[in-house]
Amino acid sequence: MAVKLTYFDMPGRAFAVRVCLFAFKGESGWIDDRIASYDAFQAQKAAGAYPLGSVPVLTVGDKTFVQSEAITRWAAKGAGLYPADADAALECDMVATSFMEILSKCPQDDEAAVKKKKREEYAAGWMMNAMTFLEKLYASTPGAFLSADMTMADLFLYMVVDMIKAGQFDHVDPSYVEQFPTLCAAFEAVKGHDVVTRYLACYPN
Repeated sequence: MAVKLTYFDMPGRAFAVRVCLFAFKGESGWIDDRIASYDAFQAQKAAGAYPLGSVPVLTVGDKTFVQSEAITRWAAKGAGLYPADADAALECDMVATSFMEILSKCPQDDEAAVKKKKREEYAAGWMMNAMTFLEKLYASTPGAFLSADMTMADLFLYMVVDMIKAGQFDHVDPSYVEQFPTLCAAFEAVKGHDVVTRYLACYPN
């Protein structure tokens, strides 16, 4: 059954699911459908290509699925990157959802000055609380990852830390993550994990 993931030609919200699909299906077992441009996305969106008007979108056979966490969880289970134990799965989901919430709560505004103010307040407020919580949680684990080995949760950590470091959070300085050394250490551990290095050897991001 054909499996296709549609997202922009950037890591963004699709990095975790792409890695999981690679680990699950191999390099040739799925279609990495990268949208050529924002204009192409808008045209496809207007044509009704995306059920909720956003990406990533996963197509499995003749069925279409949305929501980053749900898609990633499905791929992670197939790849063995999701805990079998119920309590460990709960913790994994909590961490993944928290990192996604850091993205989804990040404020927007059409006025540049207003957006800047909102982003700075967010970085010092809710985002700081969330990152501090996650820093303490990772500091309580015996290794670099949330569990004994890398899971979906760690891939979501990598995704968000990478976006901050790359300057993709407007008005949040890339050095912001340096306040959270344990999360940064986990980021480096994910980057060096065999699954991720093999994925990055095959894909641009």
